[in-house]
Amino acid sequence: MRASSWFKRFFDSPRLVCGLAGLMMAAASILTHLDQLIDLQTTNLFFKNIGARFAPDNRIVLLSIDDVALQILEPQFGRWPWPRTQLARLIAACQEARAIGVDILLPERDQASPQNDQELAVALRSNGRVALAGTFVEDLVRSAKTMESSVKTSPFPNSSRPIFIHHLHAQFLPPIPLFAGAAAAIGHANFRASEDQLLRAYSFYETTDRGLLPSLAIATLQAASLNPSVPGNWDDRELVYYNTPFARYSAVDILKKTGSRVAPAWMRDKLVLIGVEAHGLYDLRATPIGTRSGLEIHATALSNWLQGIRLLSLPPWIIWLGACLAGLLPLVQWDMQMRRMVFWWLLAGTGYIALAGLAFHFATLRLPVAAPLLASLAGIFSRLAIVLNREKQRRLQLEELQKMKQMLNNMLLHDLNAPLSNMIMLVESALSTANEKGQRRLTDALAEGRRLAELLHTLLDIQRMESGHGKLRLVQFNWSDLVQDTWRRLAAQAEKGELTPEISVEGTPSEMEGDTGMLGRVLQNLLDNALQHAAPQTTVVCKTQFDTPHPGWLTFRLMNHGPVIAPEDQTRIFEPFIQAKNLKAGLSRRHGLGLGLAFCKLAIFAHHGKLRCVSPIPEWNDGVAFEVALPLKQANPPDAKSPDAKSK
Repeated sequence: MRASSWFKRFFDSPRLVCGLAGLMMAAASILTHLDQLIDLQTTNLFFKNIGARFAPDNRIVLLSIDDVALQILEPQFGRWPWPRTQLARLIAACQEARAIGVDILLPERDQASPQNDQELAVALRSNGRVALAGTFVEDLVRSAKTMESSVKTSPFPNSSRPIFIHHLHAQFLPPIPLFAGAAAAIGHANFRASEDQLLRAYSFYETTDRGLLPSLAIATLQAASLNPSVPGNWDDRELVYYNTPFARYSAVDILKKTGSRVAPAWMRDKLVLIGVEAHGLYDLRATPIGTRSGLEIHATALSNWLQGIRLLSLPPWIIWLGACLAGLLPLVQWDMQMRRMVFWWLLAGTGYIALAGLAFHFATLRLPVAAPLLASLAGIFSRLAIVLNREKQRRLQLEELQKMKQMLNNMLLHDLNAPLSNMIMLVESALSTANEKGQRRLTDALAEGRRLAELLHTLLDIQRMESGHGKLRLVQFNWSDLVQDTWRRLAAQAEKGELTPEISVEGTPSEMEGDTGMLGRVLQNLLDNALQHAAPQTTVVCKTQFDTPHPGWLTFRLMNHGPVIAPEDQTRIFEPFIQAKNLKAGLSRRHGLGLGLAFCKLAIFAHHGKLRCVSPIPEWNDGVAFEVALPLKQANPPDAKSPDAKSK
């Protein structure tokens, strides 16, 4: 029994519920692709606006066959592809370079001029430090002769069969044997985009059925006799792109020998990458910092390797742990207001993003942004759910207390009704036998008793109408006659205050439908209230309008020259036990409990009508007016907007 009670209390804890919700949201933020997309976009922003603190390695030079070279040399060599003798000239011009990487595919012989192939092969052998590029071809169907060529030109020693990359369903297509035999190294020139179609990673090595196949960047290092190592985690590594450009020369400067930049030793001990960068001819790739040519991407990978830099990421278990802690962070200050917690979340999130930018710039460390922020936001939402649940429980408790209060009030009012009625009957019977002095006192006591009975009945009616149990006794009656009868009952009070009535009717009088007892009490309360607070020797106006300004409605307006009611009190005075502040110290000598107008509001609402207070009266610039709008027929409930259309 104790164990089950402890178990229930444990899982009813708001902190635990919030914590579990935060943990689940943290897990969801890692397992879904949403956090990956946010992290990738954040990395793009860091690359473009912050960048890494590294500059490209100055040992790397790009020799570009660009638009200028094609335009100037087209009359001499024709359109691309040029004769391979021109590529041989470019290689010969880089004789003092440490190594050369050629990002131009040479998978077929020159059928028009085989002598050109021989000259290029001589240039390759003469240099001895040239790396050539091959590519992967999917679903390659090759002849036996071509297959034999691919075996002979394989970058793997003692090979007897073609090279296949099973995870790409492709086969490696190397240069022809004449060039491959003269090259110092061969590497692949392929790229693979990430899930957002941006080129982020570079395959320094591809795993084949024959072992690891180097990329063009690694093959260039091999041609330079740098003999790069093969760490297991460098086969597919994210690149760190540079915001500053590489040193770049145009092929036209070499082939035409123009420009002051061309010198005999201009590429001494440099790693030269030769490739096509003319528009429409080169492989344009989308990267986090914009579009880049394939030649520049190979140069970026080569520079990253030489500088020993890479874009680092945290291990998954650290990301999980950080997300979980971020999800539990809202529990640290459980009593903090939600507005303040959201403010601190925004402040902490901004600071964390700034920290991630600094880590990216100085340490090339990519901190996860989405997982901790989404997890902490999940913690805030889970806490908000707990707060809302608490508010709901508190509201339910208040409703229960309100029901108990109403029940006790009903019991108390009903219990008071019987003895009060008996007391009034006893006072009435004692009046006949009392002397003159006693009769005066008993008369005053009877008036107060009847007033108390009236208040008691008003409270009972208010509670019945608020609970929806009040029923209307609908009959046909004349509103003007009801107004006249009510005024006659209060004529003595009007004469005492030297007040002059002004009763008017506009439109065609007609009978209406309603509860005469309830509406008669409404008129009596409103007239009594107007007479009490009217200034002496003034006029009290009762104005009734039929079918004006709304067909099927009547509008009753009661106006007096009393004290002005403040705007903030003009709606509060219709609440039970509420009176206007300026009326409490006004002209009246007798004050009620603030129930009369509350009863009037509920009674008019029960007849599908409207009641409002206007003060000061626009025509008089002082006084108070109560406006009642009632439908003449209760069978068809009116449009609630119609009575107040003018006032709104």
